[in-house]
Amino acid sequence: MYRDGVLLRRKFTGGQTTRGWDRLAATQDRDKSYADSYCQPSVDGLHFTMIRRFRHKGLESLFLTGSTKGIDAQLAAKLRRMLLRLNDGPLPDAMSLPGYRLHQLKGDRKGSWSVWVSGNYRLIFDIEGEDATNVDFEDYH
Repeated sequence: MYRDGVLLRRKFTGGQTTRGWDRLAATQDRDKSYADSYCQPSVDGLHFTMIRRFRHKGLESLFLTGSTKGIDAQLAAKLRRMLLRLNDGPLPDAMSLPGYRLHQLKGDRKGSWSVWVSGNYRLIFDIEGEDATNVDFEDYH
């Protein structure tokens, strides 16, 4: 329950609910739960990490910890969704959504794939077997 921009959460002690409410900063709780549940690679034995190597440190910290340090904060939500699709893959089919504009690169970057993030920004990656490697965030042109 939210009241005046602050998340209120029931206190639990010994499996029983008390009548009091814990006050938590809404943004801290929301960001922590989002990063914990959505950006952590699964290690439950059923899912394996598909992203093997990052070239961009900001993307790596976004994927592993949910931190937006090193990337544009306005693009963080879209990049999280893209990284999750890239991680869940089969590649390149997982990234072939119409809004992503997936395409193979040519010339000296042949073998790499690119998806559109926003404006001139692209998420670039290579595919080795079933895994994504050399995941990078670049400003084209």
